[in-house]
Amino acid sequence: MSFLAPDGPARLGVLLGAEPDAPVLDLARTRAWSGAARDQGGDAAAEAGDMAAFLAQGQPALDGARAALDRACGCWADPAARQPLLDGKVVLPRNAVRFLPVVRRPGKVVCVGLNFASHIAEARAAGQPVPEAPAEPLGFGKVASALAGHGASIVLPRHGSQLDYEVELAFVIGRRCADVAPEAFAEHVAGLTIAVDYSLRDLLFRSGGNPFLAKNFDGFCPLGPALVTLDELGDPDDRELRLWVNGELRQRESMRAALFSCARILSYWSARYTFEPGDVITAGTPAGVGIFSRDPASWLLKPGDVVRAEIDGLGMLETTIVADGRGSDAVS
Repeated sequence: MSFLAPDGPARLGVLLGAEPDAPVLDLARTRAWSGAARDQGGDAAAEAGDMAAFLAQGQPALDGARAALDRACGCWADPAARQPLLDGKVVLPRNAVRFLPVVRRPGKVVCVGLNFASHIAEARAAGQPVPEAPAEPLGFGKVASALAGHGASIVLPRHGSQLDYEVELAFVIGRRCADVAPEAFAEHVAGLTIAVDYSLRDLLFRSGGNPFLAKNFDGFCPLGPALVTLDELGDPDDRELRLWVNGELRQRESMRAALFSCARILSYWSARYTFEPGDVITAGTPAGVGIFSRDPASWLLKPGDVVRAEIDGLGMLETTIVADGRGSDAVS
């Protein structure tokens, strides 16, 4: 994970468990505390909070992190040995850190659209001119400034009023790659995380369907809470996506229902772009978005709404909608 502690800049850490109050292990401090030989590249990236640079160091950085983690977990399991870890800020209470996007400055964020038949059906039922069965996993891009972390406040921009949500599975590239065969997916992907694709629907429609305008406001791509490596998860498509607004379940469907698998998506896009460590690809959303509901006025998001997304094995990503302090008048 990437985080901010009260006493310093961004750093990389590890969540010590899946519980909502699981503490955070400061990766750089853990390495120093454990007495491990310094890994120049991996340690520097952890100290700088640079996930992309950490992943670029490859297996040695991951192996070093796992070794330090194993030793710290052994001590943390003994209640009598916990206090030195807390005193040395090797372990931080969950409420003492601010979550950042898992990758703060990815070179690319590619978002696949129309990857679930259920979402296509609800859009077509609402009169949208979308294809019934896309032949390719087409999509659009998000900019780095659109990223946000777990617990972030998402501003409803003054440029519109129809703020909508879409829960998506995201995978993060671990190795530089191009022309990846579907069966080589695991060789090039570091792990999975949760994304929420926010969009301003009225601006989207006014702009002729331009997703770059409507989906790239600051914070419109929360990413987190943490990166879960593939060796912990198994099949990336064996995941159920769920999203709640104010405790009401809005979206729920398995990646098994997706038109294109994660491996197919990476193969398609890597035939067109070279991907670098830290680049992010999101894999589409199922039915249940606000704009295509039976009551869009009540389902679209408003200041004060709490959006919680979950995916099997990846934890929970929660954000809160807030008003734009610069004014509420829509601006084209």
